[in-house]
Amino acid sequence: MQRMSRRRFLAVGGGWVALFLAACRPKLGPTTTTPPATTTGLAGAVAYRLDPNYSADPVACPGGTCIACAACRAHAANRILPSAEPVRAHPGCKCLVVPDPSITPETYGALFANSNNPTGGPVDRRWPWVSAVLGG
Repeated sequence: MQRMSRRRFLAVGGGWVALFLAACRPKLGPTTTTPPATTTGLAGAVAYRLDPNYSADPVACPGGTCIACAACRAHAANRILPSAEPVRAHPGCKCLVVPDPSITPETYGALFANSNNPTGGPVDRRWPWVSAVLGG
């Protein structure tokens, strides 16, 4: 029996792993960059955003106001959340989650229940399709 070198073993093993991962990867169809022509609203749907200038933690922010870092400000300015479960800008972020009244139920449906966002997760205002939905 012929022995295999370590390099050869890693090359062959890596090839098999790559082949396996390529075969298991879900087949994704083309995504559109514009919102669907007809969108349905979700009754009672409320979108949320982060408020970087307030924290519910009285120890971290005495008096109820905080001066947020640049990461929190950029994150809060651009993220739209589908639920009150926040997606933080960084560990230790204490931004308050507040409802976003600028997102109507129809817009909520277009942002979180369409083919551009199959997971229904948070979206970023800077993404081209989100800009198109928001009219900007």
